[in-house]
Formats: sequence, C-alpha cells, structure tokens
Amino acid sequence: MSDAPGPSQAPQQQAKRKTPWSPLRVVGLLVVVALVGAMGYAVFKVVANDREVDKRQAQLEPFYTPPAQVPDQPGVVIRSEPMPEVTLANGTAQRILYTSTNSDGVTIAVSGMVFLPKDPARPAPVVAWAHPTLGQADKCAPSRAANPLSDTQSWLDAMLGRGWVVAATDYAGLGTPGPTSYLLGEQSAQDLVNSVRAAKAVAQSVAQAQTSDEWVLWSHSQGGQAALWAAAKAPQIAPELSNLGVAAAAPAAELAEIMDAQWDKNVAWVIGPEATQTFVDAYPQLDVLAPLSAVAREDLDALEEQCTLGQGLQAEVLTTFDQTFFSTNPSQDPAWKQIVAEQTPPVPPAGVPVLLVQGTSDQVVLAPTNALLQTSWCAVGVNMTALWLGEVDHMKVAINGGPTVVQWAADRFAGVPQTPTCAFPPPVTPATPVD
Repeated sequence: MSDAPGPSQAPQQQAKRKTPWSPLRVVGLLVVVALVGAMGYAVFKVVANDREVDKRQAQLEPFYTPPAQVPDQPGVVIRSEPMPEVTLANGTAQRILYTSTNSDGVTIAVSGMVFLPKDPARPAPVVAWAHPTLGQADKCAPSRAANPLSDTQSWLDAMLGRGWVVAATDYAGLGTPGPTSYLLGEQSAQDLVNSVRAAKAVAQSVAQAQTSDEWVLWSHSQGGQAALWAAAKAPQIAPELSNLGVAAAAPAAELAEIMDAQWDKNVAWVIGPEATQTFVDAYPQLDVLAPLSAVAREDLDALEEQCTLGQGLQAEVLTTFDQTFFSTNPSQDPAWKQIVAEQTPPVPPAGVPVLLVQGTSDQVVLAPTNALLQTSWCAVGVNMTALWLGEVDHMKVAINGGPTVVQWAADRFAGVPQTPTCAFPPPVTPATPVD
C-alpha cells in the first residue's frame, strides 16, 4: 500500500451518521420472522453476518481514511493495494483511494477498484463501470464488499481478456468520509471521469501497462444516471481524454417519471432513504422531508445504515402493514420537483454513441420510463441504439446485456461507427411525461 505525494490541505469531511437499530426495525423484523419463515431465515442470516461484516470493515478502515492532506489534483492515486479476494481468469484487482472534485471545486478522496488485464492491449483503453444502487452505508461500497464482483460475471473477464483496463468507482461518500452523492449527477460525473485518470495511473505503476486516452462508460441503474451525466460533462472535466460512448443498462434517467410511478410502491423504501439522505445534505435550503411519511421519518437513520438487502427486508415488513415511505407523491412536491429536474441527465454531446439496454419486466426502473428516454433522445438527434430484452428484470439486465456491451465497446475502440436504431420504436408504450 502506497501513498502518493502532492498535498493540499483538505477540509474536514462530514462524518456519517451512525444510528442503532430503531425499535420499529426490531419489532418489524420479529414480525417478519413470525409471519414469513423464509424471510425470517434471511433476516437471521443478515443479523448473523453482521459481526463478520463489522470485523472486515474495521480491518479495511485505515485504507479508506484519507490522509490529513489530500493531493490537490483530481485523478491522483492516494493509495492502492491488491485485492486477493477477487479471482479473475484474465486479470487482477486493485483497491484504490483516489482524488475527485466536489461541488465546491475542492479535491476529495473517493474509493474504488481498478481491474488490470494479464495481457494488456498496446495501448490499453479504459472502461469506466458505474455500479447500481447498493445502499449508503460505507460497508455497501463495492470495493469494501466480500464479493465485489456482483453484476459483472458476464462481461468483466471478457473485457480483461481483450486487454482493457476497467475502472470502478464507489462514488463520493460511499466507502469514504463525507456526504453521500446518490443521484447527484455532476458529482458522479466527476467521480467516474477521475476514476479513469486514476486507473491509467494504476495500470502504469502496477502493471507497467501503457493506456490510451480512449475510454467508454458502462453502467447499471443508479450508475446509468451517473454515466449519462459523465458522458455529458466529460469533455469539460477531462478534455485530455476521449470518451467514445456510453452504455447504460436500465438507467435511472427519467427521474420524474420513475418517481411518479414508484413513490407508493415497495421499492420506495429502498430508493427513498438513499435519495433523501443525499438531498438533505445537498439542498439544505429545501424541505426535502416534507413528503415523507411519519414512519419513514422515524426510521430514516436506521434505513440509511443498511445495504439494499436489509432495506428490502425492511420494505417487506413495512408494506405488510400498508406503510409507505412517502405520504404524498414527491413528483408534485416543490422541493423534489426542483431536485429531480436538476439531476435528470442532459443529452450527451452531438454524435456520442449511446447504447440503451432495458428489460421489459423491470419492476424498479420501469420499461416505459426508458421507452420515453429512447423516443425523446432520438427525437433530438442522439446517436442511440436500443437493446430491449424481453422478460428480463432489473437484477438481470446488466448481466444479460453484458456480452452485447463487450462487443459494442470493442466496436467503439476499433472506430466502427454506431448505427442508431431510432427508426424502430420501443416495444412498450413510453411513459407520459410528468408536468
């Protein structure tokens, strides 16, 4: 493990809330055990695993603690170390702490991973992976997980086998100190672009591999929103790099329409706490809590300390008793309307290839919302190709679409022009835009 030089005094970062389980959660979990045996087993499994998770996180904490002085240049590797827990046929993994830039223009420490091919291309292009929603507690960060390869089995080794370097940011505030950045588009764009800079440095220092300035974005769900923002902002953030396109599986792109359709559903107990936590910090002048139910406000801190599995179990408890996260539709709330409008991804620069991958059975990022994305972006001339996967749900869309993305990226790196599929309408009716 090595620390990079080049200091500039970094401001003290905001500590995250650590909240014990609320009585509501304890009672709710016991009710689930009594009512649903299978789910009760899952709850006990999660609880039994907590001690091992806590032990692992304590061992990792020194790596994720930023130095007193953080380098003042974005994309600098502060430290890196091998990840022996990761087994890949065609490459190796490095855990990294690197610099990005926050909304005030100050460099901050962000964690992530870099996957290095055993036989790198000469020079090796870079793929920046943007992960989906996993939870907001530090332990939920992919680079801190016991199994960090979730969502990657159909494409990561294939990319490494082609000699590409893959960067995987955790995003600001997930895994590291400071406020979280869930669905904050410009922050996520900074983290993704700077992960590419960091990956190039790691490839050079660890594998003595030369990298090209060409790169593409590949993403899923929350990561899709982040990647679309990165595609739009990359030329300003890193003009020295050449982004050749963005592939997004079930991207959370049409935020207002997703929120309007899902606000009173089970999934709001997973997505709602993530968004609320971040928006409260990012928009202190707005009343973000106004549309939340009383139960959601009571249990918010506890929900924020869980990863998506725990949140999903809690959602089952609360919906069993007809509890909703929001008491009113946030798409009609002034604060949320402003935030969602500001965080909806803009169209990418003219000509940038976009690959949309969407399952028709997705119950999280609903298919009609990305049918709307396809039709609206095609209407303004975005170079979009859409891959619609019949009967594929949200959890499987990146895995099922992964092999297509590998070939798509290979074509971009080879200079093959993308042919848009805008002449072919989506297989589902687009969502009606929210006023």
